[in-house]
Amino acid sequence: MAVSMALFALIVGLAGTVFAAAGASQTPASSPSAYKIEEERLGHLHEQLLSVAFSKDGCHLAYVRRKGAKFAVVVDAQPGPEYDWIGRGPIFSRDAKRVAYTAMKGDKWVVVVDGRPGPEYDEIRAQDLLFSPDGKGVAYVAAKGSKKQRKWVVVVNGRPGPEYHSIGRGPIFSSDGKHVAYMASKSFSSGKSKYFLVVDGKPQPEQDLIYSVTLIFSPDGKRQAYVARRGNKHFVVIDGRPGREYDEIVKGSPIFSPDGKRVAYSAKEGNKGVVVVDPSPGDSGEAGGRPVPAYDGINFRKHPVFSPDSKRLAYVAKKGTKYLVVVGGKPGPEYEGIRGAPIFSPDSKHVAYGVKKGGKYFVIVDPPLSPGQAGEAGGKPRPEYDLIRDGTLIFSPDSKRLAYEAKTPYKYCVVVDGRAGPEYHAIRRRSIIFSPDGKRVAYVAEKAAKQLVVVDGRAEPEYDWIQPGTLAFSPDGKRVGYVAAKGSKEQRKWLVVVDPPSSPGDSRLRQGYAGQAGEAGAQPGPEYDWVGSTGPVFSPDGKHVAYVAEKADKQFLVLDGRAGPEYDGIPWASQGGLAFGADGSVEYLAVEQETLLRVKHVPVPKWAALGFYTAVGIGAVVVIGVVALLITRSRRRKKAAIKGQDLHRADAN
Repeated sequence: MAVSMALFALIVGLAGTVFAAAGASQTPASSPSAYKIEEERLGHLHEQLLSVAFSKDGCHLAYVRRKGAKFAVVVDAQPGPEYDWIGRGPIFSRDAKRVAYTAMKGDKWVVVVDGRPGPEYDEIRAQDLLFSPDGKGVAYVAAKGSKKQRKWVVVVNGRPGPEYHSIGRGPIFSSDGKHVAYMASKSFSSGKSKYFLVVDGKPQPEQDLIYSVTLIFSPDGKRQAYVARRGNKHFVVIDGRPGREYDEIVKGSPIFSPDGKRVAYSAKEGNKGVVVVDPSPGDSGEAGGRPVPAYDGINFRKHPVFSPDSKRLAYVAKKGTKYLVVVGGKPGPEYEGIRGAPIFSPDSKHVAYGVKKGGKYFVIVDPPLSPGQAGEAGGKPRPEYDLIRDGTLIFSPDSKRLAYEAKTPYKYCVVVDGRAGPEYHAIRRRSIIFSPDGKRVAYVAEKAAKQLVVVDGRAEPEYDWIQPGTLAFSPDGKRVGYVAAKGSKEQRKWLVVVDPPSSPGDSRLRQGYAGQAGEAGAQPGPEYDWVGSTGPVFSPDGKHVAYVAEKADKQFLVLDGRAGPEYDGIPWASQGGLAFGADGSVEYLAVEQETLLRVKHVPVPKWAALGFYTAVGIGAVVVIGVVALLITRSRRRKKAAIKGQDLHRADAN
């Protein structure tokens, strides 16, 4: 009897497997079950971690370990060579493929790159160690000789440059990583020093003083500009050529246009303000001998801005008691005030800014986005408000829409396409976002003591807190997600809202989307003790979403609404290093029982998942058939045995 019950239990269990496999075989490719989890054990973590650093992608960890009187840098749980001291802790290149740090052995300093020490020096300025943007170059400032006779050099990829009396700010790489620049000086017998810029090892003309913090490369890496001083006058040096002298070059200057062909800066001349644009002769500036238009003031807190196509420059100027915006060298209408700096649309065709007139505020869009849009041209009507909040204007990525925050007599609203949305007690500053396709808009609002997300004018559920910086659209613009919290700060529970959820069957996240009954708007997901500040991260195709959560002192990745393996910690991924790979995988570092692991959630192709579950189902059916055959044979043997016993009794009688 016991054998029969065991067989029955096995049959039931296998039958359950069959039905489960059958159900899984119908799971869509976007289902969380279509992921396999790979774990790689990197090694044991030490008790005390100093100068901890994570790579930008969150997949590599480096720190300083102390062992007795020696120090070593540990990368992905693998210790490097020991030194007497580690100066600047480890830094990763942007591509996460390389790591560097400064170290001391005896009385000499070295820079260690990828585990290999470079030349020895008497001093290395640890704060200047940096990788080039492409990760291929590394540079730092070093010196040899006694402190009184020390000579300084910039070392690029292990090769020292010319020696100088001192080196100021530096070095900096161009955006393409092909050029490096820094400020140096040399002393003369008179005791005076001269300063100059060094680009790719070649010094430029000497100056009385260089403001090294102003040194910039153009976006294409081909040009340089900085502010210098001669006596009491200041000027901008562009590509080694000094410009006209002014009483002051305003902070935040100079700037390059996106294409790198133009440069602009703000300056003061007596009680007048000017904006100099060079070298385009068709714009305001010194090129071509055209005079620079001077105004009673330039709004120096709102720096000039180039259009994305680099053809126009916009800035705010003051004329008497009035303010105006100058675009492409052409002054606009005068107003009582200008709210915020002007902004260009991504296609460079429109410029927008807030103005004050007659005690009211409204937005100028030049030219208007549509005949009914705000703007002065043609006498078009524009909505007026008690205030346009500074710095809130934003164009959609397709340049077809404009949104901003405005104040009515008692409340605040977001104005989209010239139409005011619902009014709330407050709008979170700079929370307005457009979807990548420009068709949708969302922001965070406050209603009494609650906070909520508004998507396309529709209010989502209210929460006690919406985590700043987590509101985001998926790349395809079809979904929106954010981190919310319920309860007081001491007993707060966290959750992620994704609207709509990963699959139509996941009603835990949202009900009410097309094709399913329920309330309109997003519904809360599972509650956790904590959710990573990264918030929901969408896959490139927008079909998957991931985030890090914590419950009962364990952290785990939640992928498409399902929690993955639990760990003692997922350090960097929870603080901003979580991302989907190009293949749709999610990779991160985790810690479990002081062991560092690299975990990867790899998507399984639909056909592979179907094949696996089909095989499981067929195997289960075969096993059930075998078990049934064994039971039948067992019953036949039992009947034969009983029949044999009956015959034996008959013969005995």
